[in-house]
Amino acid sequence: NFIQECDFQETLCGKHIEKGMSTFTCLDCEKDPTSIICAECFDPSKHQGHRIIPKSNTSGCCDCGDAESWDEVIILN
Repeated sequence: NFIQECDFQETLCGKHIEKGMSTFTCLDCEKDPTSIICAECFDPSKHQGHRIIPKSNTSGCCDCGDAESWDEVIILN
């Protein structure tokens, strides 16, 4: 059973993201193609071997910590 290591914290980040700010998405972890992680929350070590897409032309809120946005999320210290 493959468990994907995704960015997850005990609380939702929810940081407001405006166009031009650095964000990331992980095609191997996302449940929804609109899910994004802000640069402050993104930890590349949790996505080794994953298909990561940097984004800067998006807006919304950081989905880090939202179990509904990410597949099989586990908490890593």
